[in-house]
Amino acid sequence: MSCDEMWTYRGARHGDKREEWWIWTAVVRETDGRRWVDFEVGDRSEAPFLRLYERLPEAGLYRSDAYAVYLGWFPPDRHVVGKGGAVNWNEGLHSVWRGQLRRLMRRTKGYTKSIAMLVYSLALVCWQRWEKSNIRVG
Repeated sequence: MSCDEMWTYRGARHGDKREEWWIWTAVVRETDGRRWVDFEVGDRSEAPFLRLYERLPEAGLYRSDAYAVYLGWFPPDRHVVGKGGAVNWNEGLHSVWRGQLRRLMRRTKGYTKSIAMLVYSLALVCWQRWEKSNIRVG
């Protein structure tokens, strides 16, 4: 299983109305090779990660970057830290989302006005992209 997070904003591109939001992602690889995706939207604190973590199965190996939240919850003997390898599945997913959703593109006039619409948009892109493949959205 690999976990990562990506940054976005809501309300406005600049100024006082701008709110920072984080999209926490998990890509789980089953023993038969199939993968599935789950995500949670929130701030960069531990709380949104824990909401995601509660939905995830126990894994034999956890992969993530060195963000302190992961270090506090993944068992040290089964946690691999780094951006390469399996974590690239998360980075690839983030790239797909940024390419498909104007609200996530960098340097754009588009932005998210509703967190609910952000969640629905992320799920829709996953469903459209992997509807006929061996990846499911959790």
